[in-house]
Amino acid sequence: MASYLSDHHPDTLGFVEIDTGSIRAHSKDETAFFAEALGFEHVVKTNKYDSDDYWHRLLKNLPVFQYQDNAVLSRYDVETATFHTLSKGVKNIAIEVEFSEPNPHTVILVHLALFKGARMQQLNELTYIVNDADTPVIVCGDFNTFNPDELNILLESTRLHDAYSEADHAQKNTAPTWNPKHRLDNVLHTPRINLDRYRVLDADFSDHLPVMLDYSIESK
Repeated sequence: MASYLSDHHPDTLGFVEIDTGSIRAHSKDETAFFAEALGFEHVVKTNKYDSDDYWHRLLKNLPVFQYQDNAVLSRYDVETATFHTLSKGVKNIAIEVEFSEPNPHTVILVHLALFKGARMQQLNELTYIVNDADTPVIVCGDFNTFNPDELNILLESTRLHDAYSEADHAQKNTAPTWNPKHRLDNVLHTPRINLDRYRVLDADFSDHLPVMLDYSIESK
């Protein structure tokens, strides 16, 4: 994975459900491994079950689950990092990272709920997070949107655009890797994020295909 990713020269990586020390990772923190292997100086991560209700406390103390993190790794200097706990769903953490370079911008990494009712409430709450940002915004991650029209609640309530729809050639679905029937993984962006290239990569090291975005940021 590190060799494959290195060939694509990433500046920022978003990981969903990365292992930070369970028995299946031989007790090693994979965020630390990728940061060292790829030369990332900045790692922002949190356990994906880091909430206070009963089910999250239970999951956070189970083998493997207690080592499932979501993480943003980057070469860019981090100005601020905020962990948002959305009100619905077991998968309910959004990581907001504001970067100071190459121009100020914000990346929000999400992993949304499996059940539609909770997911729609999460999308509604994300509108407030996006609209509160002071810089251009990219929202990315596993949205679990089996119907892409679900994104409309977020697109219509913010300045976000769907990078998939703006791509200049046909794009693939992302899940499952062995027979991609669904576009569960999305990249959305505000207008001052200029889309240079969007594509789904042919990499089978996860149950979802990774999405890569090349972009530039307009100055004010």
